[in-house]
Amino acid sequence: MRGISVFLDQLAETCPDIRSVWMIGERADDEALGACSPFGWDLLAFADAVTLDRLREATDLHRSDIRLRVVVDGDRFEPAWGDATLAGSLADWRWRRVSEREAFFSGNDFDAVRSAQRAVRLCEGRSWLLATARAVQSAPGDRAYA
Repeated sequence: MRGISVFLDQLAETCPDIRSVWMIGERADDEALGACSPFGWDLLAFADAVTLDRLREATDLHRSDIRLRVVVDGDRFEPAWGDATLAGSLADWRWRRVSEREAFFSGNDFDAVRSAQRAVRLCEGRSWLLATARAVQSAPGDRAYA
């Protein structure tokens, strides 16, 4: 988590209207939290179209090691920067939130061998800056991402 905490702080400062940020992909699996993904961090933010536009303009946030998708209407998402083919919908991914901190999905651009991918909420709500600080203090195997 230490590698992403500075970015999350910058994200919160630039776009305070983001409702939540989720880690998806390989790093969301407990056993892979300490491992390096081929593309670094894969994140999903819940916000709106205005926030997506703001993120696209905030080129200081654009990092090659972070793929940030933004859900703009509760279903449809688009990349904040980079590969436009990363756009899609939560319905197509069969996204299902199973708890406050965990969701599962099975999108086409993820590992087809596994039936479902795990997502872990990193932060949510207006207090998400404080949540990122708590997540950074948690041990890598700790599921206490608030």
